[in-house]
Amino acid sequence: MFPSDRYTVVDSDQLTGLRVDLPYPDCKTHPDDCADIGLLNRLDGFSLDPTSRIPFDGDIDPRTATSANVFYVELQDLVSGAKTLRRIGIDRAIWNPQRKILSVKPVEHLREHTRYALVVTSGLAGARGGPVSSPDFQAEVKGAGRDGRPGELSSALADIQAASANVVAVSVFTTMSATADLVKIRAQMLNSAPPRADFDIAEVVGSRRRAVFDVAALTAVDEVRQSTIAPAFSTEPVDLRQMSLVPGSTARVAFGRYASPNYLTPDRVIPDLPSRTGTPVVRGEHEVTFVLFLPAGPMPARGWPVVIFGHGYSDSNVQAGWGFSSVLPSMGVAVVGINAVGHGGGPLTHIDLRLRDGTLASIPGNGRSVAMKGLLGTPEGSFARYGGLNAVGRDSLIDLRDGVRQTVVDLMQLTRMIAAGVDVDGSGRNTLDPDRIFYAGASLGGVYGTVFTAMEPRIRAAEFFVTGGPWPDLVRMGGIHQRPAQGYGLMFAARTPALNNLPGVSPSAYDENMPGKYAAVLTDTVAGAFDLQQWFDRNEWIGEKANPLVYAPLISARPLQGKARPIALLIAKGDKTVNNEVSNALSIAGGWRAHTGMFRFDLLRAAHPELPPDPHRWQTGAVKGLQDAQITCQRQAGDFLLSDGAKFGVPPAEASLFEFPAKHLPFDGLAR
Repeated sequence: MFPSDRYTVVDSDQLTGLRVDLPYPDCKTHPDDCADIGLLNRLDGFSLDPTSRIPFDGDIDPRTATSANVFYVELQDLVSGAKTLRRIGIDRAIWNPQRKILSVKPVEHLREHTRYALVVTSGLAGARGGPVSSPDFQAEVKGAGRDGRPGELSSALADIQAASANVVAVSVFTTMSATADLVKIRAQMLNSAPPRADFDIAEVVGSRRRAVFDVAALTAVDEVRQSTIAPAFSTEPVDLRQMSLVPGSTARVAFGRYASPNYLTPDRVIPDLPSRTGTPVVRGEHEVTFVLFLPAGPMPARGWPVVIFGHGYSDSNVQAGWGFSSVLPSMGVAVVGINAVGHGGGPLTHIDLRLRDGTLASIPGNGRSVAMKGLLGTPEGSFARYGGLNAVGRDSLIDLRDGVRQTVVDLMQLTRMIAAGVDVDGSGRNTLDPDRIFYAGASLGGVYGTVFTAMEPRIRAAEFFVTGGPWPDLVRMGGIHQRPAQGYGLMFAARTPALNNLPGVSPSAYDENMPGKYAAVLTDTVAGAFDLQQWFDRNEWIGEKANPLVYAPLISARPLQGKARPIALLIAKGDKTVNNEVSNALSIAGGWRAHTGMFRFDLLRAAHPELPPDPHRWQTGAVKGLQDAQITCQRQAGDFLLSDGAKFGVPPAEASLFEFPAKHLPFDGLAR
């Protein structure tokens, strides 16, 4: 059975006392599998959402694969020592009749660095109704690990028998320490001086000046992105009308930068550390540019409350930030944002501001994209709109994990900068209130925003929009990478051996044949799907260190840093980019059901079929025809944040297209 602590070795440098030690296949015929296993073998435990595989010596009746007959038992937190004996049901079960393997997942995310047992009882029936047996079971009972250690099973059997007296198979395994690296990084950062904001970065007629501009003086703003190393550039105008959603709400826009420690290698990886003893390695500093919108009117004595805004996948702080430049400032809230790792174009990207007197001011260095060699679907020497967010090549299993974690580092450093004091106009007064810092993030901004909020206790409250997790589910179930032309499909086709299994559709098409949450047991007869399912399990496993579903309960339910903070989640019915199911999975993981709202785009589009089919970016003003919903969404967010979570909802006159809390979430009322 898998996972099992049989596939580990003793390692005193780890919080769990273990390190994963999976066997390798033939690395000549399966080089990419060997690379993936080499990455997994650095971890101190298994996934917090493991795909558990139970082999049988004959057929089973899949209908009996229920939580009554197959389940997990939480045994012990290996850091605190606490024992719980809590029973957890199964979900997303797949029966593979060719391999005679039943795959299941837990109905909820498991806790980190904790020992669990997967239990199979005699209630799971064979195909003819008789008892089942697992060929792996006797090896598990005898329990000798490959290093000769006595198995953990014998010491846990008494506890397992307390959960069920009809055990026919069991596997004991330990989950990984998902948060350890970021906890160490944050502690390391706190031992250094906080950064200072540098506003003297505008280039005007060959000289430097303070990059603070009156909104009334702006006539045009262009994001001039470096698109190739050559260099070549593309100009993307900013929609200045966004600043007039509430006329006269924003007085000034400012640009600045600060230094942030870099933990990424050139391969876009933060190497996995021993979870108990490892020390994070700082690989220099980088300058992070931010854009800041300041409200009109008298500034409060302690400065403006401020919302840190996180933009979405392939977007930028300028384009998305301008979409939040009016409504929140009309409520007396400043808005600040940076580019996530890999976003905003190459390093020569600049922001050009045309003023009414004809002056052209340029803000250099806003881009954080990297021209990654081996980024599939991107010409050599090009800066993809997300280039450098993802690891590639032999590290491709890591995906965007470490780009997300470095973005979290940069946001923690931004928060430290605000808390230390930001003086935009040089008056000697704080422009931003160091005690009233909030977060709002959309799509990818909600992915890294969830991790950031769990790690940063200075964030008083947060709201996430149209986001979810884990990332592999978000990709395969939504529209981040349309199949089969982009993303995973290209990578699967490039592997040795290739994983794509629909050659009749296209060379990079694939069908992983995985069920959704709370679905009935799936019998898998799709050739090649089993290997794809294994890849997705490994991808999620190594990505747990940046999985929002891991960090969501660590904000309010079980705070990792500081005290519990209020969280809201707002999704759009019919979102085609981030599937509603993965959004609701995040809501469930965080315990946010009471503060999960829904924009009923389905009702609006039924009345107005001329609207675009995907509402995903409505909250930033990027979807035509949804301006009123954009304003309502942002006002609701402002009320929620400024009230520290006490206000959640919209006025009755605007409630026809919004549900607070949501009433039409996926898998409501379902359970296994």
